[in-house]
Amino acid sequence: MYEKGFSHSGRHLATLAFVALNLLLLSSQRASALTNVTLAWDPSTDASVTGYRVYYGVLTGVYTNIVDAGSATNVTLSSLQTGTRYFFAATAVDNLGQESVYSAETNYVTAGGPANQPPTISAIGDQLVTIDTPTQPIAFTVSDANSPASSLTVSASSGNASVVAQSGFAFAGSGANRTITITPVSGASGGAQITVTVSDGLATASTSFQLTVSGSRPPPTFTAAAASYNGLFYETNQVELPSAGAFKLSTTAKSTYSGQLRLQGKTYSVSGKLNASGHGSNSVARPGLNPLIFLFDCGSSNDAVLGTISSADWMASVSGDRLRFNSRTNPAPWAGSYTLVLPGQDGTDLPKGHSYGSVKVKTTGAISFSGALADGTRISQGTYLSKHGMWPFYASLYSSKGLIISWLSVTNAPADTQDIDGWASWIKLSNPLAHYYPGGFTNEVEAAGAVYLKPAASTNHIVHLNQGKLKFSGGDLPDTFTNVVQLGLSSKVINGSTNALSMSFSLSSGTFSGHVLDPGTLKSKSFGGVVLQKFDSGYGALLGTNLSSQVELTQ
Repeated sequence: MYEKGFSHSGRHLATLAFVALNLLLLSSQRASALTNVTLAWDPSTDASVTGYRVYYGVLTGVYTNIVDAGSATNVTLSSLQTGTRYFFAATAVDNLGQESVYSAETNYVTAGGPANQPPTISAIGDQLVTIDTPTQPIAFTVSDANSPASSLTVSASSGNASVVAQSGFAFAGSGANRTITITPVSGASGGAQITVTVSDGLATASTSFQLTVSGSRPPPTFTAAAASYNGLFYETNQVELPSAGAFKLSTTAKSTYSGQLRLQGKTYSVSGKLNASGHGSNSVARPGLNPLIFLFDCGSSNDAVLGTISSADWMASVSGDRLRFNSRTNPAPWAGSYTLVLPGQDGTDLPKGHSYGSVKVKTTGAISFSGALADGTRISQGTYLSKHGMWPFYASLYSSKGLIISWLSVTNAPADTQDIDGWASWIKLSNPLAHYYPGGFTNEVEAAGAVYLKPAASTNHIVHLNQGKLKFSGGDLPDTFTNVVQLGLSSKVINGSTNALSMSFSLSSGTFSGHVLDPGTLKSKSFGGVVLQKFDSGYGALLGTNLSSQVELTQ
């Protein structure tokens, strides 16, 4: 047994298909202040599986220990503290060393502690909704004297399945603060007693309330139309990997709709028929995971989609815009080329280098991005701008173990102001096999972009510099160093320093790349970046041994 770094709450993912592992507690044995627990599971039916690993810790979803069980289907965990709740999950490993996602979690309170007290749940008042209308998220609280609130599980049942089916419940929230959203059966009216139950794994507590679905339909205010929407979804208080993604949706004049949800490297299709108010709903099955509940409204506004996407333990807000641009009758006013920089950050566990890329906007409102993150990851995206110039920027990264997401604003700004702006969330889960930043990180960066124009003639420089300074700093460079450079015809770079440097610009996109000899190590290292023409400067990253460094071109 060995200690393992804290696992991100977004769960461990790998390319191996999930194998259902049913963990069973076989026995426990106490010895003085410590105790042993034996777990067992059914063998996988996948012939490629060669072994199993068991993860455990004292917080749900946070596993601080790992045991490699080899090919055995049981394991005894020793030296556990008495009177403590432990959480367990298992994974399968195939003959290529690929590891599945976690199994369903189980938990157990070791003997020797105080008697378990049942959890508590707050009362919920009676609810009233109109036919074909889900409730708003209904808030309630849970607690437990013996366990952290984050470890408690909640469930619900209906006393009248013809009004509220079991599939009509969606929970969100975390810790002590939870919510439930209830979607009645389509076309049904009447009443149902709803019971919400909280469990600590050993005892339960419940609260009940009456849900009444009124048979009076609201007057139709929605006119169905052929339209397309693009947008993002994420939790309102913090972006989390399991609950953040992008979507696209199309509607027709016959009130039908279809679309896609992109989440953690997977694409889920949705379709259905809008109700009289322009509302839609889907329950999306996910093998080995809880279903996604997608509720949206495109009837309250002709230009937007609002709603929620939820699973058993989270709820994300959905927002998107109708695509309005047309190259003939309504061209996008921001058509052109841009360059974009996501600044590097301080801290040994965060990329110091600047992430960068080039952007193109078409008159149709289509926007494309191609670039590189400061950990060496190549990234690209294609989507559409809203009529207000909002860009739903999203990419799934690291084989579904990370993401970058933001609403970026594209404008025609004055000469001294950036044209693209917005805060981006960049998440990378820990991965011991990653070359750069294996410990992972969660990073918030403010993007900055500017319009880019290809130099009109060979005598025009890509930036207004005859001579500049190319500075390299941070990361695993022993010391900061600067090369003096001159720009010649067609922006050809001439090195004016003693250490070797080769560098070239792509005049069509505004990017640059090159190699430089680090005076501190006498090793040649590659770098890349983009210029921000408005500010006569350039920004990028140099990739070192396992960290990135900043590259900055200035006067």
